Amino acid sequence: MSVKLFAIVITYYPDLIELRRNILRYLQDVDLLMIWENTPIKDRDNYRLDVSGLEGKVIFAGTDENMYISYPLNQAVRYAKEHGFTHILTMDQDSCFEENHFRRYKEIVTSYDNLNIWGPNPNNSFQPVQNMPQSRSRLMTSGNIINLNLFDEIGLFREDYKIDCVDFEFCYRAIRNGHCVYSVNSILIHQNFGDRIRTRFKFYTYCYSPIRLYFMARNNIILRYEYPEYGYRGIINYIIKPIPKIILAESNKVRKISFLIKGVCAGIKYILNNR
Repeated sequence: MSVKLFAIVITYYPDLIELRRNILRYLQDVDLLMIWENTPIKDRDNYRLDVSGLEGKVIFAGTDENMYISYPLNQAVRYAKEHGFTHILTMDQDSCFEENHFRRYKEIVTSYDNLNIWGPNPNNSFQPVQNMPQSRSRLMTSGNIINLNLFDEIGLFREDYKIDCVDFEFCYRAIRNGHCVYSVNSILIHQNFGDRIRTRFKFYTYCYSPIRLYFMARNNIILRYEYPEYGYRGIINYIIKPIPKIILAESNKVRKISFLIKGVCAGIKYILNNR
């Protein structure tokens, strides 16, 4: 099959040196990269990547403000479909493929003519095996390669989710519609999950912002309601477990806990309005 691969990376106050390094790990093997700038317009010039030498391979997009994750992804899907691409690669600014892994990953994924969701092995989380796809229930967005025809069948990313659980919901929806989610465990991608710090109590915490905690709580409540077959792990991991960590080891405790509670209430309100 003839493959024309479009890529999007979403940036927000990026480390420009790190961003360039990360992009160069896959840029040669995509046909066009969209850099969607979520950095607010007033600061954007100071956080725009210099693409000298990369002309013809990179375009910029964005609005005047932070549009989070799902809206930029959907804009990229629309652009890619309108311009004749066959697949899309979705990336975070701080995701970095292991050197020389992306080309092999692309070859493996595009050798399958299907409408499934594919992802690499984040931070060596899965047991590496030689190039064989492993079935998953969900993957993070960064590093996914998706045949664009899948969006015609199951729809776009959920824009009401904005940021958290966008990837999980899309995977669950694909599976519910008869498609599969696969990881290629021999392909490694390094990914940062928040500002992870080790506390004086010897445990780790991620120090998410209040608005992230709001969406984590809201969206995991909704996700549990809409996809009950996947249980309560989202509620446990992203609502219950963070509370003692915030109280014991993080700053801005009251604001963070209040936003977590607001997110829970917003999720419950959504459920009551959609029964």
